[in-house]
Amino acid sequence: MPTSSRPLVAYVVQSGLRPKYGVYTDAYGLEMTFDDDWDVDVVMFSKPKLIEHIATQTGIHESSSISLGLTQPTDSNEYASWQLVDLTRRLARKQISPGLKPLIVARSVGDLERFTTAQSLLRDLEFAVSLRIDLGADAESFPATVLACRDMLEAHFAGCYRLLIYSTSTPEKLLEALPVAGIDGVFCPGSEYAEMLPLMSAAVSAFPHH
Repeated sequence: MPTSSRPLVAYVVQSGLRPKYGVYTDAYGLEMTFDDDWDVDVVMFSKPKLIEHIATQTGIHESSSISLGLTQPTDSNEYASWQLVDLTRRLARKQISPGLKPLIVARSVGDLERFTTAQSLLRDLEFAVSLRIDLGADAESFPATVLACRDMLEAHFAGCYRLLIYSTSTPEKLLEALPVAGIDGVFCPGSEYAEMLPLMSAAVSAFPHH
């Protein structure tokens, strides 16, 4: 399935000590401040129950540019269109839920290739992958790693995916590390809309091949 050519910015929202209130305020803040003129797609990830709370308490899921994603598999996905599949967490459940677009997170191109090529359903889905990068230790090898990953994905899933960078660094550090040819966006494993807004607003100019 052909994928969008727009940059993709995805994050797992930090919910804090009051999870429902935390995700609600984040979603509402994003809904009120996101500029529809930004040519970028955004995915906000959280637990299934919290995604349901976001969707029923705000209108964010009605946006054409903002989508909701699940951090865990579930049988009910009424409001979500994405699912996080984290290969970096040993105990995380790694199956892909029917009807959802997976964002697959991996530490290496090898891990990513072993998982994706075993998933025949990916050939009929739009999906995204995110490589975990240490922006300090991996800085010199980063462009070559991105190229190797894109070559692998093109060989198996040409036109069906978007390739993101994932780091535990702050969104500001991610922005400093760009642009890198071959990258379609960024994924932050724990953040909030206020930190992500600079990445969203800068996404189009940050990714030079769009």
